[in-house]
Amino acid sequence: MAGYRPSQATVKLYHYSSGNVSTSCTSGLLLTWSSSPPETRFASISLLRSWIPAIDPKNQKSHTIASLFSRRHIALGLQLGLTVVVLAINIFTTVWATVRYDIKGDTGTVFQGNCSKANQLNSGFHFAINLLSTAVLGASNFCMQILASPTRGEVDHAHSRKKWFNIGTPSLKNLRMISRMRVIMYVVLSLSSATLHLFWNSAIFESFPFISYTSVFVTGDYLTNSNPWGDAADAHTRALQIKGRGFEQLNRTSCIQRYMDPLSGAGDIVVVTKLLDNSLTYNDSTSLVKSFRIWDTSNWDRLQTWMYDSPDYPHRPYSVRKLLPYAGNWSVNVADQAIPVDYCLGQQVQDLSNRCGLHFNTTIMIIVCVMNFVKVLGVAYTWIQSLRAHRRVPGAYNSTEREVLVTIGDSMQSFLNRNDMHTQRMCLVSQFDFEGRRWHSGLTGSQPWPGPRSIRKFKLASRRVWITTISACTGMLLIVLALLGRGIVQQKGEGVEMSVSTFWKAGLGRPNPMTVMQVFIYRGPGQFWGAVILANSWQLEISILYLLYNTLLTRLCIAVEWSHYGSERKPLRVSCPKGMQRSTYFLSLPFRYSIPLSACLLLLHWLVSQSVFLARSAAFLPSGEPIDSDSSSRACYSTMGIIFSLATGMVLVVALVGIGFQRTTFLLPPVSTCSAAISAACHQPERDRDAALLPVKWAVVVPSGEGSQPPVVGHCSLTTLANAEGPIKGRSYE
Repeated sequence: MAGYRPSQATVKLYHYSSGNVSTSCTSGLLLTWSSSPPETRFASISLLRSWIPAIDPKNQKSHTIASLFSRRHIALGLQLGLTVVVLAINIFTTVWATVRYDIKGDTGTVFQGNCSKANQLNSGFHFAINLLSTAVLGASNFCMQILASPTRGEVDHAHSRKKWFNIGTPSLKNLRMISRMRVIMYVVLSLSSATLHLFWNSAIFESFPFISYTSVFVTGDYLTNSNPWGDAADAHTRALQIKGRGFEQLNRTSCIQRYMDPLSGAGDIVVVTKLLDNSLTYNDSTSLVKSFRIWDTSNWDRLQTWMYDSPDYPHRPYSVRKLLPYAGNWSVNVADQAIPVDYCLGQQVQDLSNRCGLHFNTTIMIIVCVMNFVKVLGVAYTWIQSLRAHRRVPGAYNSTEREVLVTIGDSMQSFLNRNDMHTQRMCLVSQFDFEGRRWHSGLTGSQPWPGPRSIRKFKLASRRVWITTISACTGMLLIVLALLGRGIVQQKGEGVEMSVSTFWKAGLGRPNPMTVMQVFIYRGPGQFWGAVILANSWQLEISILYLLYNTLLTRLCIAVEWSHYGSERKPLRVSCPKGMQRSTYFLSLPFRYSIPLSACLLLLHWLVSQSVFLARSAAFLPSGEPIDSDSSSRACYSTMGIIFSLATGMVLVVALVGIGFQRTTFLLPPVSTCSAAISAACHQPERDRDAALLPVKWAVVVPSGEGSQPPVVGHCSLTTLANAEGPIKGRSYE
């Protein structure tokens, strides 16, 4: 049969998709010779390259732009370039901001002015931060999956010990069986991702103005009693004895309305009580009963308590807003006694709408640069390893053993090029035979073919994976929903109107006295860092949930892709395509899933950054002079932002569950990501030597002959066999 060539009339065409073959050859060649010698029943490069030159990896026509950029080392090079660009942006921004703006402590001010503009700039900067972080963390996840992918030698070693790897999806299980250096780099990339999540979104934050005013309680004869207040008060308070008489007089209702909001811009206040003398406190014949300065801005959202901390509070609502209906009987606390208020004298309200600011923290920006540099090192290491593997001469010592199996197509290619001796005579095993237990000897040998199966996608990933992912996502949604409910109840208790318009007016990422988290309220440096961690811990949790979600979705997509090999011929989808082979998606997730999922991840991270965020109170004296020592940072939340985040999260979870209810028909055993099950399906006949480079189908390669003497046990495999047909239900194969 040397030199045998099929005539053009004997060629039958079948459609398949391949990004590496020109459109002039839009159909794949299936050789069907009704009376051809056995060795010509399998497709080969030598027979087909005259018809389709592009199927030969050595032919220049197979080297397309698409195949070039889909090669693993090229893709990693692009990821490395991306992380370097982001690092350059971060370093430039840090240096430029430090040089361009004044730094006080480790905080600089980018903008000072209109509050609406400051909020818009804050939202824009955070969108840019989340765009960059999504790109960097995506590159990091790309490398982490490659680092956790086994080599062929590691797979062979695991199979010899009756263990198996997950192929084509992120897997912590794999870390127990790969080289130590790759595990170290995997951990380094993971920790750098966690650090970036905990700090990056707080590199830029908004500040809001706050008046640090003085409040004094006086006797009813304040306007006529000229006895000096003396040493019982500080200089600023003593000045109010005269200055306060020129303030605007407010009735009880107007006084409560003006001072109920700590961000209203209200200044010093003189509260005139109905006391006849100050015998309860100083007892010095002056009109001064009590004084205090509203300076502790670390708890600025609760500084109006002087208005409603009267001892008869069981008869009064513990809320400024709910105090309004009882303004006629308003009383304040003096020496633990409820003292009725007559009227107030309030300083003119200042316009604070142009005193908001946008700030950056140099320490956080340096942390981001350092972690970004660590990312560059991790991606560079992965790229160098991949580049070395690409340049390794085929057939060289240990070249096959060191082949990295990143996708399910990579593993199929490897097993077709060199069959795995540990999975011989196991052609009907599926992923279900390896779940929840060790590999056992009973899987080897002939088994009856149960026939085609229509399986819901719920069953295409293990129960443990489904329970972990859905429980984690649902649990997070319930926790956020519970916290949102508690926040709404708290706001309602404060007298805030509960309506969509109220939440919408509050906006995204805007600090509000009623939406401050009651955590880390003490003063000092720890308050800032505590607020940063509290605000950004949600970003880390979202990223962890994304990894779980992505892993599960990837497994379902791999299972569906595998099912196609039972019904049609398809070239392998590999990370380093050659000839007719197809290029990978973003590793194993199809673009129709990966692009919307990445967009949702970006949206969710941005929404979370506007839902729980760092805010800084900028203290001012009533005169307008800033008081940096009284400024403080707190973690705040946005009700509307949380609602949007919840809605996005619920859509993602419902979509995943909906995908799980879909059915997929399998004309071959489902293998999911199980390396052992994949290997068992890749034991083609010796003559089918080019199967890894050509369109293949899982079919019978040795027919079962149960009526013969002795009975012949059939065998199935991925193959290029002409007229390939599936197994017969009830017949035995091995």
